[in-house]
Amino acid sequence: MQSFYTTICFGVQANSSDGRRKITCVNFSSPLRNKLLRKEVVMVLTEKETAALKDLQSQEKICAKKYEKYSQQAKDPELKNLFETIQKEEQKHYESLGQVLDGTVPECDCNDNNGKDYTPKATYMSDDNSEDKMNDSFLATDCIGTEKLVSSEYNTDVFVFGEPGVRKLLADIQVEEQNHAEMLYKYKTVNRMS
Repeated sequence: MQSFYTTICFGVQANSSDGRRKITCVNFSSPLRNKLLRKEVVMVLTEKETAALKDLQSQEKICAKKYEKYSQQAKDPELKNLFETIQKEEQKHYESLGQVLDGTVPECDCNDNNGKDYTPKATYMSDDNSEDKMNDSFLATDCIGTEKLVSSEYNTDVFVFGEPGVRKLLADIQVEEQNHAEMLYKYKTVNRMS
């Protein structure tokens, strides 16, 4: 598929040392060009912001794949369902970051209570030392570690952005990542996993 770009130039800078004037030009892909033609407000990201978003998006893609894979490996249907739910949310994060990369900030729900409201059913007892329980405990523990890592990335990267809407979105995603860890922790606790 061929991409079409429109070059938009703005802001003549002072003369350079060789006496030439410098003009800042930016290439916009077709979706951004179309928004500009319709006179929609388009956000232009800095290189640092773009790099941070691409890094976060890459992590979200890996997380979504991990949860998809782990949902197939989990033995307990409760854990399978939890992994499938979180996988969908990670995919939504990936798509939201893609929208920001395209120049728009999606709406976000900054009052997410999924972690607080999650009440898993117990499948395993404390004296259960089965292979299935050990497998599910490993998967849940690994995902808690992943959620902690990703949440800390959002905590750091939120300060890269000047646009309040982007900071709000990243803060919301961070809360959702923390909720994922809380849900996984609750699953482990109710199933008496160390």
